[in-house]
Amino acid sequence: MTTTNDENTTANDDQAAALIAALVPKISEALLPTLTESVEKQIQGVVSKNTELLGKLAASNTQKSSIEEQLAALTKQVGDGQQKPAEIVLSKADARNPAKYKAAKAQAVEAGIPLTIDRNA
Repeated sequence: MTTTNDENTTANDDQAAALIAALVPKISEALLPTLTESVEKQIQGVVSKNTELLGKLAASNTQKSSIEEQLAALTKQVGDGQQKPAEIVLSKADARNPAKYKAAKAQAVEAGIPLTIDRNA
């Protein structure tokens, strides 16, 4: 029996399709645990960074006093003739706000005391 080139190609294609069909589930089973572990590690990294950033945000929102409170207290002390404070302290976030910085700087100059930026707040 003589086979033609087309018959050989068809037979080879059928064998390749059968091999692929048999291997795909086994490859999937082998790779799934590794992929799952990798994705879980990445998610844990995102979760831990998110927790860290949320903690920093919560800490910055619960500062001892805001710049407005400090300025009000300073104005009251200066206006009432009480002993003036040693300095005005701005948080790093408040110092980045031009309006808050200018107001605090003006109050500090008016009171003759230094303006300090707390870089840890």
